[in-house]
Amino acid sequence: MNIKSGFLRNHNPFWVIFGVLLFLYIYHSTFTWLFERYTAANSYYSHGFLIPIIVIFLIYKNYGKVKPRKKGYGKFGFYLILFSQVIHIFALVADIHFISGLSLILFIWGVAYYFYSNVQSILFPLTYLLFMIPLPLPWIKAISLPVKFLVVNSSSKLATAMGIPVLKSGFYIHLPNGMLLIGDPCSGLRSLISFLALGALIGYLHEAKLWIRVFLFLLVIPVALFANMFRVIFLIFVSYFGSPSYASPGTPIHDLSGISVFILGLLFVLLIKRLLPSEVVELSK
Repeated sequence: MNIKSGFLRNHNPFWVIFGVLLFLYIYHSTFTWLFERYTAANSYYSHGFLIPIIVIFLIYKNYGKVKPRKKGYGKFGFYLILFSQVIHIFALVADIHFISGLSLILFIWGVAYYFYSNVQSILFPLTYLLFMIPLPLPWIKAISLPVKFLVVNSSSKLATAMGIPVLKSGFYIHLPNGMLLIGDPCSGLRSLISFLALGALIGYLHEAKLWIRVFLFLLVIPVALFANMFRVIFLIFVSYFGSPSYASPGTPIHDLSGISVFILGLLFVLLIKRLLPSEVVELSK
């Protein structure tokens, strides 16, 4: 594949560079917001940096299937670009970064439809960009509350069934030798958001029928919740047989438990993927 034989050969490099610089200028505040959300303490979107890299790889892999327009430009792409700028201006005026982030994705879609005739070949990578846009913090808190309640309630009942004297009060877990507080980062929502992005990629790359790919994507929801539930149970065990200070945030046990649970959840999804029927299909289908 020679990229120069496509887009760059048919367009003046000066205007390409100018367009890229203009794009960066228009969305500089959006990129600043994304960086702040990705690097924030207890961020739910620390994986956001990886999404563009994955998308670039997937587009590069399928670029040979994309056909640049030889004559004229796509009207639908032009309207998408225009619409993206309208809502971007609205987002700037209203100071709603989430809408500005969606505008960024719409703009990229618009550029693709403007210059190419068969964007369906790279439709999944373009759609996958949505995983790099963080949900508004009020939404995160609203979703996190019921998820955290489910995880804490289930973990407490299982720990009690295993013979550990546990008393749950809100999001506090009282033990004979101390107390654990299950914070928002431990609610399971962070794992769920990361697993959804991972599940979509695994489902896309899996050579199987559409329903199997969708199943793999949806499978990550219970996997993320159960994985985080067992993480809380593990921390309860550490606190009961050791000390609650061993399981507090920032300790090696607490941090390693989060990484281990993610790895185990990933291995479980990959195991299920291996057991499911597969067939040779085009990834763009």
